Amino acid sequence: MEPYIELFHSNRILEELINPAAKFLSETYGVWGHLAEENMGGAVKQGFRIRISPSLLKAKLLTPSAHNTYVRITDPTTHTLLGNVFATRWTTPENADVLWITQLVVKKEDRNQGLATQMLQALKKSMDMEEKKDYKVGVLSSSPWTICAVLSVFGLGVRITGHIIHSMRENVRVMESCPAEYVRTATHKGTLGRLLERKRGEKGVVSCADTGFWIDHVEPKEALRVLEGKGVEWPFGVLWNGCEFLDVLEVRSWSL
Repeated sequence: MEPYIELFHSNRILEELINPAAKFLSETYGVWGHLAEENMGGAVKQGFRIRISPSLLKAKLLTPSAHNTYVRITDPTTHTLLGNVFATRWTTPENADVLWITQLVVKKEDRNQGLATQMLQALKKSMDMEEKKDYKVGVLSSSPWTICAVLSVFGLGVRITGHIIHSMRENVRVMESCPAEYVRTATHKGTLGRLLERKRGEKGVVSCADTGFWIDHVEPKEALRVLEGKGVEWPFGVLWNGCEFLDVLEVRSWSL
């Protein structure tokens, strides 16, 4: 049987959904990096799993002033949570509609099976049906796989470098009005505007943002090695400690 996907919007995202989502994130997400304790204090330790309480998850990802969506995918037989997505939607002062992927997690043993893509496709279908016009999509993540999944579903894929550059340059400022504080206060880093001038194989920061998230980078580096092995020239550059890869793109109504 195929995994079961459900979407919940704003006032339907109740404690009975938030509590298991927080538990899932705490059991599934990465571990703190070697600079975490130095920058965040003794409450966190290198190598310890990143944990979040239901109240903190709600405060960070479910801003009352925005339209929030929660997508979850479960095993139809055991009802076990396999993955989930949190997203928030708002309209900027310039009247642009924005969808921001605030969290995407898939259980480690169930990765590489298209579950993230399926959840994002369900989210996009819901967004397209409601908006029926151009809108922007953004994501901050230390995981190259998350970035690839968002580009695959909402864009033209990670290999279309020119499209990524144009979308980012035009749309990155939407972060300034994001209801999620960690997005709104993030500082953009990198040489985005000069990406086309970089020589093949040249290393450097292209597009990431300082969010003060001191996650360990072993898994992201391994993901990049896998992508390079597949012939993908990663367009976002290297990832600094405390930062996350940043991508913002536009979904055109003619493509809906």
